[in-house]
Amino acid sequence: MVAAALVLMLLASCAHQQSKTKSGRPTFAVEFPEQNGRAGEVSARQLAIPPDGGVGTEISGDSLQPLPVTDPNRPPLTLSLGFTAQRDEVVATVYTIPPESDPLRWSDGHKRLLGSWSARLNETIELTELKKIGYQPISLKIVKAVPQK
Repeated sequence: MVAAALVLMLLASCAHQQSKTKSGRPTFAVEFPEQNGRAGEVSARQLAIPPDGGVGTEISGDSLQPLPVTDPNRPPLTLSLGFTAQRDEVVATVYTIPPESDPLRWSDGHKRLLGSWSARLNETIELTELKKIGYQPISLKIVKAVPQK
């Protein structure tokens, strides 16, 4: 009788844990720099990553710091950042999107893959590939998601 009660308690506990993990609440977030206003102040922005899907955002090339050798008159591009949670890590995929003045921007396949990375909680992804396109690297840190109030 006691053994049956223990088994039932164990099963109930497992079912409760399983329902908690499938609730759809994000466990990871990605933290990245975001420029605020024209004064150039930079703050950290967090983007929660749903456990059962992905999330994405775009960063304007205007908010990135160009390398000193970059032509200051070139039209800015946009970075497309996509994030998915896969078990205990986050996969980040980054594309460049041509400026609006480029006719390729409006065609299929207009995005060019800059790279794909994975990181675990409290690890940082350094986008050093930005140097290849004339910008200083930025860092993406994987953090614990903070529940929204």
